[in-house]
Amino acid sequence: SLKNNVEWLNVPHEILIFNNSKSIEVPESRQYKVYNSDENKKLSGAYNFGLNHANVTEAEWMLLLDQDTELTREFLIAVSSNLQTNFNPNIVNIVPRLTNDGKRISPHRIRFFNSIRVPISKSGIYSTHLIALNSASLLRVSFLNAIGGFSEEFELDMLDYRTCLNIYKDKKQIYVLDTELNHELSVINMEKQMSEERYKALLTAEKRYIELFGYMDRLMYQIRILFRYLKQAL
Repeated sequence: SLKNNVEWLNVPHEILIFNNSKSIEVPESRQYKVYNSDENKKLSGAYNFGLNHANVTEAEWMLLLDQDTELTREFLIAVSSNLQTNFNPNIVNIVPRLTNDGKRISPHRIRFFNSIRVPISKSGIYSTHLIALNSASLLRVSFLNAIGGFSEEFELDMLDYRTCLNIYKDKKQIYVLDTELNHELSVINMEKQMSEERYKALLTAEKRYIELFGYMDRLMYQIRILFRYLKQAL
């Protein structure tokens, strides 16, 4: 979908592919740069590699693109238009709305001790605690540098939660575009897309994340885990 629509990204840009798979060799091309990693460095490793490259090339923004998001012409046009606008420097993340089989999954507002997630339906600037998934997030490089890059504590799961928590704590803002993309989210279809080992890693990351908050947040998380267990058992 990127190859089919990249012509609509009407701003100077460079495409960097970080390949985490030893079994797949991504060929060199004039259209992009590629780094075939000798080991799976998970999301944080790949993103920090990209951030280092962004610093070397003095890029102002970094667009994260995972392979499970379907890009559209409308999204790339919106990205181009907004990058050509003199944005408030307080805005450090520009995101679309993501859906999975028609269900809105990102971004969403966090409420009541991290226990309630309210999907965002309107575009605009948000200063409240929002969570936006990594993929298709356009992040300001200077902000990423200020927070020390992408957290190595969250190599894969909850990395987007940690980055958005940094945005909220630092009193920065997220701009939600008036565009929508389809994203395949593994946690929605647990039986087909989530192995036992993978689920254990997710629970570990969730626990590590919620420990960044207070007692009530941790208590509400334990209650949510109980209800999730009952739902999955049924």
